Amino acid sequence: MFVKAVAGDLQAWGVGKLIAQNGADCTVEYFDAPMSEPLLRTCLSQDLGRVQIPEQTRVYAFNRTLRAWQIGRLLDDHGDTQLVKFPNGQTLHLPVANVFVRWDRAIEDPTDFLAAFISETPRFVDGRVPFVRTLLEQRSVSLGMSALPSSAIDLEAHQVEVVRRVLQDPIQRYLLADEVGLGKTIEAGVLIRQCVLDDRDSAMVLVIVPDSLVDQWKAELSGKFFLGDLIGETVHVAPFSAGGRIASLLPRATMLVVDEAHHLATESEPASDALYGQIVAAAGKIERILLLSATPALHNERGFLRMLHILDPQNYPLDGESEFRRRIESRQALAEIVASLTPENGLYLDHALDQLAELFPDDGLLRSHAGRLRAVITTLPAEDDPDLIEAVAAARDHLSEIYRLHRRVLRHRRRSVVGLTPDRSGLETAHYRSPSAARAARLAEDWRFAEAGEQDTGRSRETSLAAARLLTERRLGYSVGAVDDRPLEPASGIAAQSSFEAALAALGDPERRSNRIDALVEAIRS
Repeated sequence: MFVKAVAGDLQAWGVGKLIAQNGADCTVEYFDAPMSEPLLRTCLSQDLGRVQIPEQTRVYAFNRTLRAWQIGRLLDDHGDTQLVKFPNGQTLHLPVANVFVRWDRAIEDPTDFLAAFISETPRFVDGRVPFVRTLLEQRSVSLGMSALPSSAIDLEAHQVEVVRRVLQDPIQRYLLADEVGLGKTIEAGVLIRQCVLDDRDSAMVLVIVPDSLVDQWKAELSGKFFLGDLIGETVHVAPFSAGGRIASLLPRATMLVVDEAHHLATESEPASDALYGQIVAAAGKIERILLLSATPALHNERGFLRMLHILDPQNYPLDGESEFRRRIESRQALAEIVASLTPENGLYLDHALDQLAELFPDDGLLRSHAGRLRAVITTLPAEDDPDLIEAVAAARDHLSEIYRLHRRVLRHRRRSVVGLTPDRSGLETAHYRSPSAARAARLAEDWRFAEAGEQDTGRSRETSLAAARLLTERRLGYSVGAVDDRPLEPASGIAAQSSFEAALAALGDPERRSNRIDALVEAIRS
């Protein structure tokens, strides 16, 4: 009978044939190619399970009459016999001993198959070619990220960029810090699915989320990423409160995802602090880590540092808070210095190197790079000098790798993401004419002339202050009193302010509001 190992070293070998059993010891035969000798392996009976061969499985049989191997398709597995359909309409019942199914290893050399005149029927080849072509096109378009076309989602361009950036990095440890509503959960879901697709047999994904989001995460992973069958087996979604369960899963995790990670960054709650300690202790052995937070605590340096410490404890030690604060304070100056470090500025880099020495006096490696660069620029090199280009690149790489705060932070803001509302075609201006608006414009012009006329009387400042106070009170809805502790003259005593009040009254005329509404209705109708 056909068997498959469910445990032990043979688990990845696929279908084999049980040919002998002596107590608990079993001998299993694995079929590779028609002209090759089968492989015999011994294992324990408890590691084996009986397998029913699925319909349409490709099988091989040796035809003793023709003295040749034949390839067919299984129609029905009867246990001791197999109903097999061969080319040219030939259907035979064959004993299990005469039927062979290839193991799960790929064909390394097709020569044996060609030598035995074994090839697939053109009908199946013709049926597969369009599918294979489409599959290759999808993989090409998705840049090899198979999780993108195999998920039920509509990805925005910035989300594809995040997924690409993470997957192309050999060290997949990032803080996804997009603003609320930009799809951090979708990005994480794609990366989770890709992890499972890449390493289905050994992947173990642990997703830690606030208690209120457990059901939402399970629904997203099931409905959009088709991982429902793996939840609880390969993919585990655990709430923050399940400390014991998380502690048992962390040592086996190959990928860790923490949603609302800024909650773990606080030291005020003992439960969160304890969970944070567990994650830090296990993080060094986890291949992929994603922290999700819409608020990366830029105004809470300690919390921000605690999150980055999970991703990169060497560059972000918890006892280096003062240095981290200094990095934040100097990030603008550092950005300008890095921008100026180019071979084209080779003759003017002394000042930039002096600034770096002042900003980071304790960085020995930076001093080494800066010293090397100083030695090169003293020779007055040309812009294309290889030594200059190499020295500048080394200094820039060091600064970007060590001091750039967002080295492990991927963040998008709404204002920088184009096309979030693709169904909107923009604003259309509805023009209208209003006698009230025209009157207000004339009165405002009168006020301007009146202001200019009062400059000679020395009362211009009092007039301007009174007008500003009046406008403020109208907006706030209450009196703000005098300005600069100086009493203001009543409006009726200042001609310019009277013009100002008249202009404000004209702008609030009900007739003007009616004109605007009529213009809007007409624009909608058209």
